[in-house]
Amino acid sequence: MHSTGKTRGVLSGMIRCVRCGSALHADRNRLGKAMYREQHGVACETNRRAFVVPPVDRQMGEIFRSLELCGDWRDAIASETARREGPNIDALLDQRRRIARAFGDGAYVLAEYEARLAAIDSEIEYSQHDAPVEIAKAAALLADLPTLWEAATPDERRILLAPLVPSVFVDVKSRRIAGIAPQPAFRSLLAASMTRAADCSAALHAPG
Repeated sequence: MHSTGKTRGVLSGMIRCVRCGSALHADRNRLGKAMYREQHGVACETNRRAFVVPPVDRQMGEIFRSLELCGDWRDAIASETARREGPNIDALLDQRRRIARAFGDGAYVLAEYEARLAAIDSEIEYSQHDAPVEIAKAAALLADLPTLWEAATPDERRILLAPLVPSVFVDVKSRRIAGIAPQPAFRSLLAASMTRAADCSAALHAPG
């Protein structure tokens, strides 16, 4: 893999504030260094703050270097594919409505509510795909990811992450990954990876 000159952060396009759920923007400081900046119209105590990308990008790298395929990975992915051949969109939409009602009743803070909705929305998007998960393609990606990560540029790492993680929630104050909303097919794999990652105390956001 090769350098692409000026690059954005690895999490550009997927990083969000854990407090309000708003997207953070890719930016640069006056020295030209890549940054993540929170700037939106939502009331949030960290709005308009920014930080350079390395602290958070290193945490994500730690998570993905910890990816390991179990011995029966082929059967597990095949089982996941079979389980999703008949998606129940209505059930997912009903779950989304129940979470919205629970939020209205005060059961969730805004950040948790946004994270749960993001996880369900990724389930819905995945369930609407016409084709099931391609086992060979998914396995090849996961088997090579730790090695590829080491050699990749930030732009290339972002391409590696895209099929796995639509949203990463960050505590802007501490510059720590607070949670990840993965694509449904990779949830269990990423949960194990996050447990092994030495530099990560994040939660795996999933619909409950």
